[in-house]
Amino acid sequence: MLQDEVKAKPYVSPSQQEILDRQVVEAERIRQLLLADDFRERALIKMMDGMLEIRWEDTIKIDVRKPACMLEKQPEQYMPDDIVAVRKYKADVESLQQERDRYRRILETDYARINELLQEGIDKFDAKLNEFFQVSYRLRF
Repeated sequence: MLQDEVKAKPYVSPSQQEILDRQVVEAERIRQLLLADDFRERALIKMMDGMLEIRWEDTIKIDVRKPACMLEKQPEQYMPDDIVAVRKYKADVESLQQERDRYRRILETDYARINELLQEGIDKFDAKLNEFFQVSYRLRF
C-alpha cells in the first residue's frame, strides 16, 4: 500500500509540526521580501513620473528584421507568401529610411539653431568684454 492510497492524514509529531510551521513562516517571509523588493520598478516609475513610453527617436534606431525566407532561401526558391513578405520588408525598410531622414533633418535644424544662438551669445560676450576693456582703458589714463 502506498502513502497516497491511504485516505487518512499521516500522523505528524509536534516536533515535525513545529519544523513545518517554521518552513511556512520562512517561505511567507521570503515571499513578502520579494514583493517589497520592487525598488527598481518604483524608482523607474517615480523618475519617469509614471510614464513609461517608447520614444519615436528610439524606435527608428532599430533595424527592420529580415524575413526568414531571405535568410534561408535563394530568390528563385521563394513561394508566393515569401514574395509578399519580401515586399513588406522592402516597404518597411523604405519607410524606416524616410523616418530616419526626417529625424536627421530635425537634428540638423536644431543643430543650426543652437549654433546660431551660441554665436549670438559669443558675440554679445565679446561686445561686453570689448566695452569693459575700453572703459577700463579710459579709467587708467
